[in-house]
Amino acid sequence: MQSACGTQGETISETSSKIKEYHFNASHGWYCRAVNKRFNLRFGKLHGEAESADFQGAEKFIPEVTKFIVDYFDGPEFVYNADEFGLNYKKVPTSSLQLPDNKMRGFKPNKIRVTGMVCGNLGNERG
Repeated sequence: MQSACGTQGETISETSSKIKEYHFNASHGWYCRAVNKRFNLRFGKLHGEAESADFQGAEKFIPEVTKFIVDYFDGPEFVYNADEFGLNYKKVPTSSLQLPDNKMRGFKPNKIRVTGMVCGNLGNERG
């Protein structure tokens, strides 16, 4: 019974069986809906990597990397930053709104993509 609504359903079921005043039998879906409504939970997808970033460590590293750049490079035009990205240009949405009488059917997602890279330097050169 462990899912998005956690183990609360098992706890509620065990507590109700100990009371024994009446037999309370509810479905797993009922537990999930009750918990979600009570705590105002909603379904969503995770995006990005913001929680993985170590901001405090980055703040401590800035003076060190600045000193390294000044000591070992002739100027800011020799410091580069590059990032790779993937563009799925034929990908369709994974979720959508639907009418009650229509059923959405699953499909194999199209994985055609173009990979690119952007790069820039710390100086203000164009080339």
